Amino acid sequence: MGASARHVAAAIRADAALSCLYAKAYRSAATSEADDERVLVNVGKALAAYVERLGTGRTPFDELRDAIARGDRAAAGRYPDSARRGLRIFVGKGNCSLCHFGPAFTNGEFHDVGVPFFVSPGRVDTGRHEGIRRLQADRFNLLGRV
Repeated sequence: MGASARHVAAAIRADAALSCLYAKAYRSAATSEADDERVLVNVGKALAAYVERLGTGRTPFDELRDAIARGDRAAAGRYPDSARRGLRIFVGKGNCSLCHFGPAFTNGEFHDVGVPFFVSPGRVDTGRHEGIRRLQADRFNLLGRV
């Protein structure tokens, strides 16, 4: 269950260190209950900014890619057999690499993934256009009203 605006704001107000950090980050204290919604949105944005900075460690695929790039057959040979089978499907009959390529494994585009246009009789899936509208209206996006 998600936290309510009141719950999040109360947690910020109750912790002196968090309250101080919040005031520094947003140049205002989270003092009144009228600010609860603003506090929730700002905390959500701060968490999103933190998560955006997280990175992953090196993976076996990173090791394989780098070994191939430098021509190190011995290092490339350490790539697990099960992962090799998956890679063959990815670049072969699965045709995954058609859309999933580059360092982020994406071409950054929307694609038809086989989800029906009609989600129920008389009800159309508005797809990415509705998704974009919702994203732009979402209070947690960087351009959100709060």
